[in-house]
Amino acid sequence: MQQRDDVISIARFRLELISKLAQGEAGANLWLNLPRTRPAPLMPPDFGWANLFRLERDAGALPISLRAWYDVIGSVDLRGKHAVLSPGGGAVLTEPLVVAPFSQILREWDHSPPDVGVDGRPFAVEFAPGSCVNLPSVGMDAPIENERPGLPFVDYLRLAFRWGGFPGFQRTDQPPKQIEFLSDGLVAF
Repeated sequence: MQQRDDVISIARFRLELISKLAQGEAGANLWLNLPRTRPAPLMPPDFGWANLFRLERDAGALPISLRAWYDVIGSVDLRGKHAVLSPGGGAVLTEPLVVAPFSQILREWDHSPPDVGVDGRPFAVEFAPGSCVNLPSVGMDAPIENERPGLPFVDYLRLAFRWGGFPGFQRTDQPPKQIEFLSDGLVAF
C-alpha cells in the first residue's frame, strides 16, 4: 500500500503544479474540478466509503489504482479554452486530462440497466470521455477500454503527465513550448 500512496501522492503533486503553471505562465483558462469549499487545491472528495462499498458489492471491485485516485485526489478536468492548449476551438485533439468525480460514476451505476453488474455484463466506469475500465477489476491496475485500449490507468496518468496533462500532443511533430513548460521538472513515477 505504501507504493500506491507514493504514486498517488506524486500524481497529486503534479496536478497541483500543472494547475498553477497552466493558470499562470501558460495563460490557460483551466481548472481543477474540485469542490469550492475545500481549502487546498487538491483534497480527496468526501465520496463516502459506504457508497464505494455499495458500488463494489453490486458492480464489482475497482482497481486499486482508481480507488486510490478517488481516495486521495478526487477528480480533475483540464479542459478549457486556450489558444495553444486547445487550438482550433478543440479541433486538434489535445486530450486534456480528465478523471470524473466519483459521484458521477455512482450516478451512472445507479442509472445502469439491471443486468449490468457482477452477475450480468460488466459495468463500464467511464472515468473520462471515451475512456473506461470494466468492473469487476480485481488487482492493482486495470486496462483502459475504448480510447486507449489496453493501456493501464497508471500508465495513462504517466503519459498524461509526461505531456503536461495533454497527452494528445504526443502525436504532433513539434509540441508547443507550453507543454515543455508544464512538464518540465516534474518527478517521474
